[in-house]
Amino acid sequence: MSRRIGPDTVTVDLSAVIVAATPATPQVLTLRAGPRGEVALPSGPLAARHRTLEAGLRAWVEE
Repeated sequence: MSRRIGPDTVTVDLSAVIVAATPATPQVLTLRAGPRGEVALPSGPLAARHRTLEAGLRAWVEE
């Protein structure tokens, strides 16, 4: 989805570190992103309806 961003528009993206602690080894959730499939942390937009960064991140992870 493309968005038009004007000179007075501010956008904020959130990144999440999701960790699983297993007996063998800790693991971090990563995704393949970008045109070359780089490894990246999950991320998503902070929406205006979110009162705080934490609330925005929680809502995005739940979705």
